[in-house]
Amino acid sequence: MRRSGRHSVSAATAMGLILSLCSHASHAQSPTDDDDPTILDVITIMGAGDSAETSYRADSTVGRVAADPKDVPQTVTAVTANRIADQDIRSNLDLLQASPGVVVTSNEGFTSIRGFGANSSLEGTPVGTFIGRTSADLSAFEQVEILKGPAAIFQGNGAFGGMINYSFKRPLDHEALTTRVGFGDPSSKLATVDYSIEPLLDGRLRARFVGSWEDRDLTAHPEGYERQSYFGVAEFDVTDRTTFRVNAWRQKNDSIQGWRTALPAYSDGTLIDFPAGTTLTQDWALYPFRSLWVNAEVEHEINDRWNLKLAYRNGESDHPALRNIASCSGPNAGIGYDRTGIDRDNPDGRACHTLYYWNDWNQYEVIDANLSGSFDAFGRSHDVVIGAIQQRSWFRRAFGLPVDVGDEFIVDIFNPDPHVIDRPEWAITTPFGPKPDPTTEYHLFGRVDIAATDRLTIPIGGRLSWVKSSEGEWTAKGEFTPSIAAVYQINDTVTVYGQYSQMFSVNTGNRGWRPEWTAGEVYDYEDGVLLPNPTGTQKEIGVKADVFGGRALATAAVFEIKEENSAGDDADPDHIASDGFPFMVASGLTRSRGVELELNGEILPGWKIGAGYTYLDAKYVRSELAPGATLAMAPRHSANIWTQYGFESGRLDGLSLGLGLRLRSSFWGDATDEADTNRVKAPGYGIVSAKVGYDFTDSVSATLNVDNLFDRKYYEIAGSRGGGNYHGEGRRVSFALQSRF
Repeated sequence: MRRSGRHSVSAATAMGLILSLCSHASHAQSPTDDDDPTILDVITIMGAGDSAETSYRADSTVGRVAADPKDVPQTVTAVTANRIADQDIRSNLDLLQASPGVVVTSNEGFTSIRGFGANSSLEGTPVGTFIGRTSADLSAFEQVEILKGPAAIFQGNGAFGGMINYSFKRPLDHEALTTRVGFGDPSSKLATVDYSIEPLLDGRLRARFVGSWEDRDLTAHPEGYERQSYFGVAEFDVTDRTTFRVNAWRQKNDSIQGWRTALPAYSDGTLIDFPAGTTLTQDWALYPFRSLWVNAEVEHEINDRWNLKLAYRNGESDHPALRNIASCSGPNAGIGYDRTGIDRDNPDGRACHTLYYWNDWNQYEVIDANLSGSFDAFGRSHDVVIGAIQQRSWFRRAFGLPVDVGDEFIVDIFNPDPHVIDRPEWAITTPFGPKPDPTTEYHLFGRVDIAATDRLTIPIGGRLSWVKSSEGEWTAKGEFTPSIAAVYQINDTVTVYGQYSQMFSVNTGNRGWRPEWTAGEVYDYEDGVLLPNPTGTQKEIGVKADVFGGRALATAAVFEIKEENSAGDDADPDHIASDGFPFMVASGLTRSRGVELELNGEILPGWKIGAGYTYLDAKYVRSELAPGATLAMAPRHSANIWTQYGFESGRLDGLSLGLGLRLRSSFWGDATDEADTNRVKAPGYGIVSAKVGYDFTDSVSATLNVDNLFDRKYYEIAGSRGGGNYHGEGRRVSFALQSRF
């Protein structure tokens, strides 16, 4: 059962930033007739449709229809395969940590955007809160788009922070082979193959395979992982207007890591200055993760204006892990800091750890149909997309205990031993059991982009959702989540927009006291009334501009997100469930406000940049837990910059130099109680990365990347006094040799 504990900027300043950017961008308008026509050609070519595998800027697909990102009325941070390769980003967690306004809140893969939780999706299909459960290899993807704020019509039921959408690679229209091998310090080995076949049957049949293997030690010995990713896709043009596509993605992660334990703090909430690399992890603490996704799609061009797409997706994952926690009930009970942290006056860092087996199994099955096109009305052409989705998901959980009940071990965090005991055997005490009934969701959605004038477009959309739990209870019936925006094109390079959207999150377990019950009597929690679904709204205004001759996109936005009806404990002492815990009430209100600035693309030939800054003010407005306090893992200031310059002539022809910077201001850990006492707070940090690359020929190149160049020791994740506080990675040097044929 267990219920979930849910845990300004001035308008003048924000608008000043927007108008400043708008003014700068207006100088990048198309040239006059007196200008050199060659420059006009360059602007036209570079301004749209760049490939995600060759540029930092590409079409956005987060809205199910390819669009110029300048015309999307919401902040979308896109990280292309080209930038992933330049920065040597190895996993989705590394990518998200390098994105402004995005925070990885645990090493399992949970993420927040603008202070709220985020969902993940594959090709627009929701897949929960993560795709990798620790981390996912990125070799199969051509682009990762981070839609910030409620996803409204694209994901009516979900997290309010936004959606992280992963787009798979597609076959190329020519034969191509890319190989990459690498090694590094701390010890790492990497091998990747990406092969697109020579198209067959007069170009109607195309296929591509991407395989990647990596074995990597982390700076906190003995932590590390071995990760494998295999992806295959084939496309067949059934007719000139119909294409059938099928792909499969297999992922295997075997991690040695401390699962939800990490480092404790002092009992007063102060983080401890442990030596770099300190960890509780035992060298046998294997955390495996397996997943397989199979997808099939049919795209049909009905005519020159209308397209139909049908998709089927099926994904399955599990993680049979042996977990240790700092709590014991055996002969060593009472040894350790447990949830209270370490006493500063009596700093005994010993803790008794016990173990148990835990495996979550998930499966998603999605049928998705959507129709997109345009129609004429009132003398103008208007774009539209409508669709229907059926999604079924299954969940099972298994538990187990060590065969030998004496398999407890003592760890002294001030002098940790990575092998206190041998890996124990376990017995599964609570097996999966038969496959349960699914949680079923039905969605109808639609959006029409009304061309009100030559320059003003009004996108209006909505989504109707029905959700039935695996127990047969309807937790949403016809829940409507609207979205409305206005996009105004100031000139050929600048657009301004305003947007309002809603979402909801299905309440599957929080229950309240029934009014017909007798106060003071004891009732089972499962018999309580299901609380209303939490709802979220976002208001956003912004400006987007093509700059530097259309080779780069600059954005600025001001936003506010609110979450209402979040659940907290019922304060009435007469409303107690049979297990001794209170029932819940839906009374919470959480709010975040802020400003985001971004610049992505090529600012000069050979000079690429990806940069962003987020100012965030995120608070619990009404809450049973720490009202008025700042949200956990929500730094007020965050900035990420990566820039790379490649010499294209002269003696340095073929040389490329890159430099990156990741900045975070201080941030809080989990709220503790109503008074918000003894809460962990992590100091801010700045991390520098660098790269040197050289193209020996058109097909052979080498790169040397250094992350955390100055070996800065810092806390990347803040948890609580009892644990969940993670150091960031120390200095890492990686060398890779790549060939392209």
